[in-house]
Order: sequence, then structure tokens, then C-alpha cells
Amino acid sequence: MAFSRRLQLGGYAEQRAGSDSGKNAGDDLADDGGGSSFPAEQRSRWLPARCREQVKEHPASAGHLVEGLDLPPEALFCWTAADMEMFCASGGYVKPKLRLLYYISPECPQTIVDLVSPSLRMQNWACTVRPEPGNTPIFVWEGSRPSIDPSPTLSLGGLVNRVAPVLPATRKVGMLRALQKWCSCRRQEFPPPWYPVTFELPSSLEEWKQHVSQHPAKRWIYKPNGGARGVGIILVSAVEEVDSPERPFKERCRPQRPEDLYASPLEERYFAPTGIIQEYVQDLQLLKGHKFAVRAYLLIARVQPLLVLLHGAAYAKVCGQDWQNQNCAVRFERVAMHACLQK
Repeated sequence: MAFSRRLQLGGYAEQRAGSDSGKNAGDDLADDGGGSSFPAEQRSRWLPARCREQVKEHPASAGHLVEGLDLPPEALFCWTAADMEMFCASGGYVKPKLRLLYYISPECPQTIVDLVSPSLRMQNWACTVRPEPGNTPIFVWEGSRPSIDPSPTLSLGGLVNRVAPVLPATRKVGMLRALQKWCSCRRQEFPPPWYPVTFELPSSLEEWKQHVSQHPAKRWIYKPNGGARGVGIILVSAVEEVDSPERPFKERCRPQRPEDLYASPLEERYFAPTGIIQEYVQDLQLLKGHKFAVRAYLLIARVQPLLVLLHGAAYAKVCGQDWQNQNCAVRFERVAMHACLQK
């Protein structure tokens, strides 16, 4: 897994050793106050970098901690306030169990569970498939729909595979709006140099028509808000192909159907009800004259401070036919990489 190396090598002891130059990793765990008296199988092999500072700032530490006794950092994730107060008041004699959990959504297929669980169990974490009161998962792996509030995990620096507010950015319209907001906040002109001229339909239909009247030589490509594999992509050369008095845009729209996967981009088809219309990039980057695409995978594990984990493997798709020697109609037919693979 992309995150396994981080979890195995980025443990709490190593993070502390890197920040305290006078100690090595073993000394740090040995000096871990109350935490050092817990069995090794209860200690987490990975904790967020600020976990020790956070536990010292906890109200239980400020009000009840005796000199020479530290709360174990794991307590932030698995102890209630009463557990912490009891531990501190007893001078560390009463030890609630340290049991860190990682959460996997019940919607996740077994292949995902089999893939992520071994690396997580190596950290001395136990799996749970339902939220447990008093236990904040140190790691959350969501399925296709939100099933647990990630805020407690994120507030402690834990790892989450998906954050709900980010989900819209994975779709065409959401990405467009996110970039528009990004440029606006920085007072930069939209679009940025690396993003084609793009309009949201139907909300920005009139703006797009005005832009086309000023740039009649441009070609356009309509992309549905969701979907993949080239479904619903339509090539556009003129405004009349999208909107006209005789047939307005809203009459050309309907939800996508499974058979649309096999429709040619040159056929007259229905538009998806929501989507974007984007300037078609005709000056393509080619690989020895062939159209290609590269896909890589990464996990944004944390936003502040930023932690991005890049998967070690990626894949590439290359069109078998020379792009430069094809006529315009054939090029348009292969506008989607999925169409290339079908051929």
C-alpha cells in the first residue's frame, strides 16, 4: 500500500528521536512516563508528531498530573476524560487499557479490507466497523458514502482516506468551482495557465456563447459532471450544436444511459443535465506521434501540515495508431482514451 512505508518507518519513536537531538528512539520510549509501564502490545507503533504535546495540554494533565508521570499519548484516542483523571489521581497505578482502533467502513469490499488491514495491524491497532463511544479511530478508511465523522480523527492528527468536503472536487463541476475560488482568493486570473478555458453548463451557457462569438475558431468538448470511460463526452464546433431557438439546451439533455458507453463522439447525442464545456486542446503532447495518458495514485493523508503519499506504481495507456496521420474525423472519434482501447 502507498501508506504502508509511512506507517512502518514514520513511527512515534522515530518522530520524537528526530525532534529531540539528545535522545535516540529507544530512550524516548523508555522516558515516556506513565506510558512506558504499559505492555508493548498496547503501545502504538505510529502516532502523530504532536501527540505528546497534545496530551500534555489536555485538561486532565493540567489538573491532576503528578511530577514524573506522563499520560501515554495513545490515551488521546482511546481514553475518556474519566480514564485520564483516574490514571493521574492514582499516580499511574490504575491503568485503563490502551487499545487504538482503525475504522473500515462496512461498505468496503473484502479486497480493500485484505489490502489495508495487514499494515494497520502491524501498528498494534485493532479493527472496528462501527463508531465506538470514547474511542477515536487513529485511521479511517471510508467507502463510497460517508459513514463516520472524521473530525475527531483529524483533530488529533490521525489519518483519513476521504474527507467529505473534498469529494466535489473529484467531479468536473466541483473541480471547476474549486479552481475558480482558488483564483479568486489569490486575485489571479481564471483559468490558470495549466487549465483550459471552461464553463459550467447550464448555469454559464450565455457566458460561453459570448466567448464563442469572440473566438469562433475554438473547438469545444462537453464533459458530464460525473462518469468516466468517455461516457457522455460530446465534441462541439458551434453554438448551434448546443443551444438554438429551435432546440434549446435543456431540450437536448437527459440522464446518461449504459448504452451511451458505445456511442460515437460524432453522433448527435443528448447532453448530461449538468457538466462543463471546455476548450478542446488540439496541440496535444504526443509520445512518438501517439496519444497517451498516464495515471498515478496518491493519498492526501493530512492537509495541515500537508502529507501526501504517492503510490509506487502507475499505469500508462498508448493509442496504437499514429495520431498525426489520422484525419480530423478519426481524431475526434478517438478523443477519449477509452475509445482508443475499444478500437
